Amino acid sequence: MKKEVRGLNLVRMIAALGIILYHIGIELSTWEVAVPHKYGFYSANGQYSFIWVTIFFMLSGTVLYWNYEMVEAGKILGWWGKRLLTIYASFLPIYLICYFNTMIHYYDPFYQEYPLRLLFALTGFNGYFIETMPQYYFIGEWFLFPIVVMYLIYPLLAYCFGKSKLVTSIVITLLFLITNFAHITIGIDQMVSMSGCLFSFFLGMIICYFYKQLGKWPLWTWIAAMTLFIICQYVEIPFVDAAILYRFICVFGYIGIWGLGDIILKLDWLHKIVAFFSSISFEVFLVHHIWVIRLYKGLAYNIIDQVQYFKYLAFLLLIIVLEAFMLKLVGDGIKAKVLKRHC
Repeated sequence: MKKEVRGLNLVRMIAALGIILYHIGIELSTWEVAVPHKYGFYSANGQYSFIWVTIFFMLSGTVLYWNYEMVEAGKILGWWGKRLLTIYASFLPIYLICYFNTMIHYYDPFYQEYPLRLLFALTGFNGYFIETMPQYYFIGEWFLFPIVVMYLIYPLLAYCFGKSKLVTSIVITLLFLITNFAHITIGIDQMVSMSGCLFSFFLGMIICYFYKQLGKWPLWTWIAAMTLFIICQYVEIPFVDAAILYRFICVFGYIGIWGLGDIILKLDWLHKIVAFFSSISFEVFLVHHIWVIRLYKGLAYNIIDQVQYFKYLAFLLLIIVLEAFMLKLVGDGIKAKVLKRHC
């Protein structure tokens, strides 16, 4: 394992917060509550959700490439096992709690009438196919399927990238462009097609490669990237395919936030705070849907102005952080027991 890159903790924390704000915006706009739900919902070039999700996939590619430029062939199975354990040690506890709660409500363990799909749901893959078949879907876990796929193909991807960065880059880019323009996709949305997620993941690897070559982001690099990212939030860019445009915007934001983080997180006390929130970002992804929907239904009609909105937001963030932290403790405990037994 390489040393920690502090700037990535800021990227992870801001992206997690951005996803929460987006989903709050969805709920507020759906129920037509008179509040400023524009916060974190739309930019001049579309939904913020695609920006922050894309940045998360870039982050995954960066973190893996930073720590594992190459996975030895004889260690691939063990490497896969540790990656999957990290995911499911946190996912399964919260998923099962939600499932049993819903099952009790319906008095039927197979209330969707598709028992085999419950087994599929336990992998977390069901959310990615929610638009094509009935699901036991509770916590917004659609992203697990592409993430697991990225983990499974990473050893091969890293090997190919090590052998020929140019050829690998051309192949991944062409795959993305062809499937995007031909509208070839499975799952929930063209913007987060499997080839699109792979391309975002691979962009994270490329960005990490250049970061390693440079040693750090030059000041002008991340300031220019951040400036372009901010401009794209307020200035509409016409005549560019949305999926391609989002990736450009995300590269700007990713490098800009990363560079900013490398500077400001030199303050140890600030880094400790950001690192804590960064460490529970995956768990935040898993639990925030539950509380956004449940608390919103109970509090929505008390939100009548911006002051009430920000009070609601602060309370919601506190609940999400507390549950995510508890879920991480549970997940870490499960991982420790499994690793102790098999290592």
